[in-house]
Amino acid sequence: MPGPTCASRPIRYAPPMSRPSDPTTPKGPKVISIVDRLEARQTERLRKLSNEMHLRELEAQVEWLDFKKSIESTDTEAAIADAPDDRTRAELRCVRGLQKCFAGDVEGGHVDWTEVIADTPDLALPHICIARWAMQTDPHAALPHFDRAAVVAPHDPTVYARRGDCYVRTGDHERAIANYRRALSIDPTTVDCLYALGKSLVAVGKVEEAVRSYDQAIARCV
Repeated sequence: MPGPTCASRPIRYAPPMSRPSDPTTPKGPKVISIVDRLEARQTERLRKLSNEMHLRELEAQVEWLDFKKSIESTDTEAAIADAPDDRTRAELRCVRGLQKCFAGDVEGGHVDWTEVIADTPDLALPHICIARWAMQTDPHAALPHFDRAAVVAPHDPTVYARRGDCYVRTGDHERAIANYRRALSIDPTTVDCLYALGKSLVAVGKVEEAVRSYDQAIARCV
């Protein structure tokens, strides 16, 4: 039976109202955009770079163990007695301080470092030794010693690199990045610093910059 008409036009009944679908709900297979593919490719590249640099980090740990063994086996008393000048003698006294700390005499090690600071105030090494030792248990307490080392030796990249490590321990990656970049501005060839910079850049979400830093580090390892 035909429906009613109005002014010669048939009246068609409207279809039943339905709740509009959620525009955020995906329909059909998910479409991967070019941006998604580039991000996935970059993430995979970063993963591979991180793996390669992790090997470098393990090598650095082995180097540290070798350094510790060499320190422990050094006859510092004889070396101090034969030192050609006061500065070399002061540096060897810092090594003796490390020997004492490694042997468990932390107080004796700090006495050596404090005496070197008094005798050779323009030497950054004793400040770095104190800071590195403190960083193992209290990185916040280590920072003032790194600051003093930076005042004494403002052009020493090691000071900024190690202070960057200390800021990482405190969770302040932005300051760590600033210190790593300062170290690299003085010596751009430091592989460990490039790697550490990459890790901190990843921590703050700057993935592209991290990839460049890792690339530079790997290029210098080859």
